[in-house]
Amino acid sequence: MGGEPTLWNDFITLCKWLKENYNCILEISTNATKSLRWWTDASKYLDHINISVHHEYSKQNKIIKLADFLYSVGVFVNVDVLIDPREFDKCITILEKIKNSKFQWPVIAKVVLVNGKTNYNDIQLTYFNDPIKRYPEVNWYN
Repeated sequence: MGGEPTLWNDFITLCKWLKENYNCILEISTNATKSLRWWTDASKYLDHINISVHHEYSKQNKIIKLADFLYSVGVFVNVDVLIDPREFDKCITILEKIKNSKFQWPVIAKVVLVNGKTNYNDIQLTYFNDPIKRYPEVNWYN
């Protein structure tokens, strides 16, 4: 985790090799910028994909389509929306849009540090009392 693992050209090759040679679970964190075609190949070797959504770059429709696809092929997927205190309302709008998907995978609001601090006002902080903004359906656990 960290950085964007899908940028490495041999990422899928490594995942395939790990799955073929070890009894392992592969989990990644990604910003989901790759094409659906790329994810179709990669999803065969991944068990859990955590998609992080940054308001500056997010393409909500693409994220919804990808997360729904991953869920439909049995990949454990969740989407974390990073809630920037400087763009709080924009981030909440993005999160609410992402919740409108075909399948009910979890959507989580994540705190963002700015210069090492949480710069939310008291009203904004209450939003994080329950950071899980959409709980998954039972099939997600299965």
